[in-house]
Amino acid sequence: MNIKIQKALSLKQQKGATMITTLVFLLLMTIVTVSASKISILDMLVSSNNQRQVEVFQQTGNDLKLLATPVKFFEAYSANEHKTPWEYNVVDTSKPNTQQNIESRDLEYECAGFFNLALSIGSSQSPCFLYDFKVKSSIPNSGVRDKHFRGAGKEFPDSSKHSTL
Repeated sequence: MNIKIQKALSLKQQKGATMITTLVFLLLMTIVTVSASKISILDMLVSSNNQRQVEVFQQTGNDLKLLATPVKFFEAYSANEHKTPWEYNVVDTSKPNTQQNIESRDLEYECAGFFNLALSIGSSQSPCFLYDFKVKSSIPNSGVRDKHFRGAGKEFPDSSKHSTL
């Protein structure tokens, strides 16, 4: 009879041990699931921020290319009455979070001319000048921002040769 009592007691202990083991396993699975979901949310935030950064980088690069075009440059040059050195801030109301700037470096160099339509090298010709083109862009409330700079030499149209921009 002692054997039957011992078997009954060991079965009760096993049922309790199984329940505790199951609860511990369930707790571990819950911790792993919560951690995995937090990590995936963080990954989404990082990838979203990276996408915004790439978009701002590309937009800033495109804006810089447009800013350095002859038309924009001549507009800035004309607005400053052909004086050197000068600085010109482009105002673009369609891009409120973008600053565009052209600055004269007041440095001269001899230029070869563009298909002989612009000022060219020679004692009777004026030299070309160096300018800095800058674009700064940002996305509000995100911390995403970018800057692009480019130095470039520019020639002015020679009206005696009927060149236009």
